[in-house]
Amino acid sequence: MDLIESTKICYSKFLDADGRASQSEYWWFYLVGVINGLLILLLSSVSESLAALALIAAVVSIPPHLTAMIRRLHDTNHSGLWVLLLLVPFGIFVVTYWLICSGDEGANRYGGVPVELIGVQV
Repeated sequence: MDLIESTKICYSKFLDADGRASQSEYWWFYLVGVINGLLILLLSSVSESLAALALIAAVVSIPPHLTAMIRRLHDTNHSGLWVLLLLVPFGIFVVTYWLICSGDEGANRYGGVPVELIGVQV
């Protein structure tokens, strides 16, 4: 999976937390989020009117990134509710560890193996 394919999948599943996301799907989309964040920071420093637009863009980007994170947790057989750990000190370390871990090799309670891992292109 590449950056463009990952971005298409994650934005098409904007509010869909069902199923699983492979490591490559999640981390390519994470990179898109980092790039968007840097662009938003740059735009917001240019002028106040662009800062308002940048704020809207930042808020709109939260749901697809959150649902991608939940699907990634599902791939490691963890409930999406574990994202709530991000609200407590040091919880980010636990969640990040799970995001980095390899997903289950077979089907788990959240669905089958992500399509890219079985050699089928979407």
